[in-house]
Amino acid sequence: MILYTPVMKNIYLTLIFVIISISAAAQSFDDYMNLAQIKADTWDYDEAIEAYDKALELQAVDENFYYLRAYAKDMDGQREDAIDDYSKSIELNPNNPEIYYARGYAREYVYDYQGAVEDFSKYLDMEGDDADIYSIRASCMYQLKNYTGAIEDYTKAISIYPESSETYYARAYTYIETKNFNAAINDYKKVLELDPGNSRIGSRIATAKVLSGEYDEAINDCNKMIEVDDGDLEAYFIRGFAKTESGDYEGAIEDLSFVIDIYPGMEESFYYRGKSSFNLKKYNDALLDFNMAINMNEDYAEGLGYIQL
Repeated sequence: MILYTPVMKNIYLTLIFVIISISAAAQSFDDYMNLAQIKADTWDYDEAIEAYDKALELQAVDENFYYLRAYAKDMDGQREDAIDDYSKSIELNPNNPEIYYARGYAREYVYDYQGAVEDFSKYLDMEGDDADIYSIRASCMYQLKNYTGAIEDYTKAISIYPESSETYYARAYTYIETKNFNAAINDYKKVLELDPGNSRIGSRIATAKVLSGEYDEAINDCNKMIEVDDGDLEAYFIRGFAKTESGDYEGAIEDLSFVIDIYPGMEESFYYRGKSSFNLKKYNDALLDFNMAINMNEDYAEGLGYIQL
């Protein structure tokens, strides 16, 4: 029979602790990779990233490792770090289109629109036509003010999937930037055809008509919207905008005052009411409205030019 003294017991417990510690530290690369995948599959991306980091300490890795860790970082909101890992994956294997796809979305998320366009272009070169990628690349081009390129991409997306009302809507918005108002109106009408319940379209068509100089038609559209809903502030604003541009300044002031009384947080209402007041030689009223617009948005400072003439 062996008797354990207190000293021997302490030594025995210490050895057990050391053995357990060594076993815990002896996890393999595959163990960490499996753990990372389990954590990622359960949306525990912080733990997944930690496991990937530990795996990287054990051996050299391939492009798939960086792609997986990048995805975990991407989902965890660490977009810049994710882009770095996607880039490392591409360095190791520049022939995987999925990595360009993923990096493109990450770049778009951090407002690197040029980088996103380059990645989406690479993906399209490798994989061929894809309506979703044309649409997202178009939105990036829009942000870069490459409206011609954006329209071309939206058009390609529509040719592949003509049932997407959102793509017509986005292209119409882009046509507005190029002052092709008739094309915008046609696209908005197509949206309404595909999505009859879309409540945004009536006001968008009316606005495009004002911008194109079709003031009477725009006013008629707004009248119809107001008949349906006499509290439709957007319809009153667009009608006031149309009346300002067409020279019905008293009517414009009435409509825009209705909007301002209910919702005084829209600087455009003050600006166009000020413009109408100025044209009626109500300079004090105009100055007050211009100042209100400028306080909300300094871009309206040009309104003061009416007073300085």
